[in-house]
Amino acid sequence: MQEIKPLLVQLNQLEPLPAKNRETYLESLTRRGYKYMTAITGILFLILVILAVWHKASPFTDQGREIAIWFALLTMFIPTMYIIIDICVGLVSIFKFKSRSFDWLILEIEHDKKAIESLTKYKKETLLEVQDWLQLKCSRLSNRISTFIGNSDKYAVFSLIGLGWSVWKEFSKTPSVSFSLTNGDIVQTLLLYGTAFLTGIALGAMIVNYQIQRYKYQLELIEFALKQKN
Repeated sequence: MQEIKPLLVQLNQLEPLPAKNRETYLESLTRRGYKYMTAITGILFLILVILAVWHKASPFTDQGREIAIWFALLTMFIPTMYIIIDICVGLVSIFKFKSRSFDWLILEIEHDKKAIESLTKYKKETLLEVQDWLQLKCSRLSNRISTFIGNSDKYAVFSLIGLGWSVWKEFSKTPSVSFSLTNGDIVQTLLLYGTAFLTGIALGAMIVNYQIQRYKYQLELIEFALKQKN
């Protein structure tokens, strides 16, 4: 363990070429917008949960229901607008892909060569052992999430939209005298609970997928380092 620990520490510090180093101005704006969108929808999500629980315990007045509906509409509108803008920016990037792909290639090679050179100082046996451990870890993490979902980041966004729609429909109903978790539209209740559950799964899978991609990048660097030592 003492032999492979320094290598693992160094690999943990190595990252692929940051996307912001090769993105256009529009892509940069979209990336920054994603951060704000995530923060805003996260706050709206918490507000919707609080409002839903509050409404279940004590039904709102017409004014309170209208405010809640606006929050639900915003929860659907903001992610939807981001998806549309992201698609449009992606289409622009596709049209310019040919002229930019060569510049990306040069930047990535220069970045990765520096990382590979920092690994060649380790023994071949150490590199091979760490390679085996990383491959095992990738396999285990992939097996954990492959049963549930595939593209977790997009799925999480759509889950937020579904949650907003569920709450909007709930607050659009005519308030009843008796209102509880087991009263009313059972399909709507199941949809709300299902959306919340799947959102949690999607967010967890996003974190796991990110770690898998980091391990795969480290494996690629080790493979090139081994080729240089041969």
